[in-house]
Amino acid sequence: MFKILIISLGGTIGMNKDNELNAGIPSSNADTFITRLNAIGDLDSNIKLESKSFCNLPSGSLDFDILSEVLEYAKYMVDSGINAIIITQGTDSIEESSFFFNLFWDRKESVIFCGAMKMEGELAYDGLWNLKSSITLACNPNSTNRGVLIVAGDRIFSANWVKKIFSTFIDAFDGLHLEGVIVENKPMFFANPLNRITYKLPKDNKKILFLEQNLAENNELLEMYKNYDGVIINGFGSGHVSAKSMEYIKNTKIPIIVASRAIFGFGTKETYGYNGSEIDLQNNGVIISRILDARKARILLWCILGNGLQLSEFEKFENSLILS
Repeated sequence: MFKILIISLGGTIGMNKDNELNAGIPSSNADTFITRLNAIGDLDSNIKLESKSFCNLPSGSLDFDILSEVLEYAKYMVDSGINAIIITQGTDSIEESSFFFNLFWDRKESVIFCGAMKMEGELAYDGLWNLKSSITLACNPNSTNRGVLIVAGDRIFSANWVKKIFSTFIDAFDGLHLEGVIVENKPMFFANPLNRITYKLPKDNKKILFLEQNLAENNELLEMYKNYDGVIINGFGSGHVSAKSMEYIKNTKIPIIVASRAIFGFGTKETYGYNGSEIDLQNNGVIISRILDARKARILLWCILGNGLQLSEFEKFENSLILS
C-alpha cells in the first residue's frame, strides 16, 4: 500500500463562490479533496490517501512560522511511514513556499505542491486535475530524491525554478526548465536529480529588507537597512542599481544581495563596470545572485543568516543548481 498524505493550507483550490458575496471564499480542505477524488473512482486501489487540514488561508497570509510547522509535521509523518506528501495552497505564493520547503526537506520522499487558478464551481476548475496529477507523480519512483516539486497543468517544475508569470490565466506557471511532464497519466522526467544542499530550520529569525530598483525611486528607502539584518535588492538588468542608490549601499555594513528583476533574469559578475553596476557592487561587498530571483534569494539569505553560516554559502547553493 502506497500512502500519500495530503496537507491543505487554503487557497483557490479550496474555494467556492459565495452566492451572497458573489466572490470566492474558503470552503474545502484535504478531507473534502479526498472525498471528491474517491468519487471520481479512478484511483489505484493500492493508494491510500490520508489528510491533514493545517489551515485555510489565502497564500499571501502564510508565513515562515506556519511553513515551519508544516515542514516538521511532514517530516514526522514520512518518518512514521507516509510515502509521499502533497501540499495544496494558493498559487500567489507557491513559488516561495515550495522553495522554502525545498531548502529544509532532507528526506528522499517526494513533496509536491499544487494549487488551482479556478475555484470549484467555475468552468475549467483545475484543482482536482492538479491534485490527481500530483498523486500520479507521487507514486512514480523517479520522483524521489528530487526535493520539492510543483505540478501545474500536467507540467512538473522544481521549486528552484518555478515562477508564477500570469495572475489570472489558467496556464499561470513557467520555469527556466521543466523537470518533466505528465502524459497519459505517466510522468516523464527531463532532468536527473541534483546533488541537493539542505539546511536546518534557523533558530534565529533574521529580518530581511526587500527593495526593488525603479526609475526615479525614493533612494532614501535604503536607509531603512539599519533596522534589518540583510537586504535584498531586485535590481535592473543583470543585477544593477542606480548611481544614487549606490551612494547608500557604499555606507551599508550588513549583507546585501542584488538579483535581476527580469522574470527569467541571470546576474552577471564581470560585464559592466559603471557606477551601480555589478562590478561596482561587488567591489563594495555586495553579492550578486546569478541564478535565484530576488524572492528566492531573500529566503536563502534568511536561512543563511539565521543559521549563522558564512555568506559564501549563497554562491555554494547556487552552484549546486547547475551541472557546469
